[in-house]
Amino acid sequence: MRDALLGRAAGDLDVAVGGELEALVAALCRRHGGRAIRLGGGRFAAVRLVTAAGALDLWDRGEGPLADDLWRRDLTLNAMALDPATCELIDPTGGLADLRRGLLRATRPEVFREDPLRVLRLARLRAELPGFTADEGTLGCAREASPGLAAIAAERIREELLRLLAAVDAAGGLALLAACGAEGLFGDTSAPRVAAAATALAQLRAALARLPRLALSPEHALSLHLALLAAALGGSAAGGRNLLEELTVRRWLPRAPARDAARLLEESGPPRDLAGARRFLHRTGALWAAAAARFAAFSEAEDAEVERLAALEARAGADLRRPRPLLSGEEIARLTGAGPGPGLGGWIARLRRAEVDGEVTDPDSARAWLAARTGGGSGQSD
Repeated sequence: MRDALLGRAAGDLDVAVGGELEALVAALCRRHGGRAIRLGGGRFAAVRLVTAAGALDLWDRGEGPLADDLWRRDLTLNAMALDPATCELIDPTGGLADLRRGLLRATRPEVFREDPLRVLRLARLRAELPGFTADEGTLGCAREASPGLAAIAAERIREELLRLLAAVDAAGGLALLAACGAEGLFGDTSAPRVAAAATALAQLRAALARLPRLALSPEHALSLHLALLAAALGGSAAGGRNLLEELTVRRWLPRAPARDAARLLEESGPPRDLAGARRFLHRTGALWAAAAARFAAFSEAEDAEVERLAALEARAGADLRRPRPLLSGEEIARLTGAGPGPGLGGWIARLRRAEVDGEVTDPDSARAWLAARTGGGSGQSD
């Protein structure tokens, strides 16, 4: 209901059922086909009905009033329901009024103590709903419960953290985490460092808005957000790489985006000349835009420099990412006199670097380049 009232696409549809869940699911399966999957591992009565038209989650709220079930939810925005028979909005906690005010408010003071993960979920919703704020009472309850995050299962932390970092206003979500005193979530760090990470993400958002040619895929945006978060929390690029490894070991981060984030932190500065730009594009590959956006966010690279880099990538990026061999290994061995093994491998690598730098562009220039460095095939390098 929250997403529908905000005009946002709803990712799923939940139905609260007052008893006789199994009978209702069986009737729906007979009428619409599909299959039923039990959810919750026995913790609660819920079934997902999967059909050709989509999926529907049905939750057994028991025989009690629907209002009682809604009061058990975390935030008032999440405690609204629609009666399909009457189209009446059922809103016992004042969620619609909070929605109109842009307010994140807990339904009850104890909701965060009941499940400390809701502290992280509060921050994630702030990130997904730019312009919304949490009221002071809710922040106070979240601060009291935030130490309990340390005991939450890793997979639950990972899901909420990744959704927060992928959200449109990840900076606002991190800022709210800092306000909740949840810095312990990231180990031995401090609230100012979490706030610094929020500032870094805000700067990145501004840079991406200025530079539309740096459009990032969701996967690369996540890796870049992780890189900025880790660097701010770790206090340096090296500290950030250590933190990424620690969070991966904890299973709070998937290995692939954490690995790409670590690669981004290895880039020490933007390229300053054409050869450097070509090497940068070769080295970073598909991550080039994320690396360039990081430099632009902190004014390490001027916007004009980033635009020139984007133009070079559009013109020659495919060739730079995976340069085609200009000469065969056999010909390189003949021209250099190098035998199989490290010697020949070294010449192949040097020729590839020369191609990336733009010193050689075709087989003839490659042969001339080798001849100039071996005395015409003597095998002696310069």
